[in-house]
Parts: sequence; structure tokens; C-alpha cells
Amino acid sequence: MLRSIVVLGLAEGVGKSSLVANLSAEAARLGNRVAVHDLDRVKRDLERWLGARRSESPALAAFRFDGPTGAPYWEAHQEMEGAGFDLAFVDTTHEPWMNTLDAVGAAAVVLVVCAPGTLDLQAIEGTKEILRDAGVPFRFVLNRSAGASDGQTLLALAELREHGVVLDTVVGEDAAIAVALDRGLAVGEIEPDGDTAATVRRLWGEVWALMSVGAETEQAR
Repeated sequence: MLRSIVVLGLAEGVGKSSLVANLSAEAARLGNRVAVHDLDRVKRDLERWLGARRSESPALAAFRFDGPTGAPYWEAHQEMEGAGFDLAFVDTTHEPWMNTLDAVGAAAVVLVVCAPGTLDLQAIEGTKEILRDAGVPFRFVLNRSAGASDGQTLLALAELREHGVVLDTVVGEDAAIAVALDRGLAVGEIEPDGDTAATVRRLWGEVWALMSVGAETEQAR
């Protein structure tokens, strides 16, 4: 059964696409058959990233969405499942278009990505409204942190915890992430022994554990 991880955030510039790229590459490295669905039809960052890759995995989900009146996401989800993919990572736009809402509704888990800036954190309420309507499990991920002991990071973590559960792994700023993406790679593929690659592995471990618990719960119902 295909399970999808939707990366959501109604603020721009929080690093959704870079997070999808690195997590999807890590999931593929561990033997999963992974598709990536880029719902941001303006920037198309992940399309360009995947186009620059020499590896066939992750694969770009071959479905076109031309705005808020595009084809229903459920059809795309079923197509990916029929093609034999295990996991689908969905990179959303900051605009709550219908395709984003459908993707959230189909998700095994939603990762709400935030950066430790005031404007980024102010977008949480709008994001939570979408999640309440969908009724799917979600976790906050703090991205682009200046460091675990940074004052702004600590304040952001405290605020996020008032709204829900925050994953333990905090992702920091690292120039290697941008260098890797420009080359069609993940940070773990250019600096496998680096701190950021280790962070991505820890983060994927948390997401995988969360999805495993969700699958057990679903089977028990």
C-alpha cells in the first residue's frame, strides 16, 4: 500500500522543497520505491532537482496540475500506488489550493515545516485549520535553525509545542544543502559523514517510526 508524506507550510521560504529532496533520497537509499510529487507549479524546484539527478530514485510522479482546478489528487495517488511505489513525498505550495487539501487528506502523516522567524510562525494557525479539517496526524519540523542552543530556535520550539507535537530533530542551515540540490543530489550524497546528513537520517527515522505506529493503529481498527 502506498503511503504518502505531505510536507506542508503556508509560509514561503521555510525549506519545504529541500526537506522533501533530502528525506526522499534517504528513504530511497534505504530501499523504498519512492515517488516525489511537486505541487508547486510555479517554482518547480523538485522537478528541476529530479531532472538533474542521475539516479532513477526518487522518481518524479508524472502528473500535471495546472492550478486550483487541476485533476483531483486522489487520482494521482491511485496512479502512484498502481505503479508500485511504496512511498510518495508531496511538496506543497504555500497557497492552500484544492490539490494541496486533497494531498493532505490522503496523507499517512503531514510534516508542518517552520523556520524560526516571526512571520513563519504566524502562518501556523492557517496551517492548523487545514489539518483540523482533514483529521490526519501531523508533526512540526523546525528547519533552517541557527543551532539547537540559538535563542530564536528555543523560542520557536516553545511556541510550536503550544500548537502540537514537534519532532526532536531540528534541521540547521547548511550551505551543503544548496550545493547538493544544485547538483541533483541530497546532502547525504555529497557529505555522507557530515552533521547535516546525520540530521537527515535522524529525522527520517522519526518520520518512519511515526508512520509505523500509524500503520499499526490502522490495522487494529
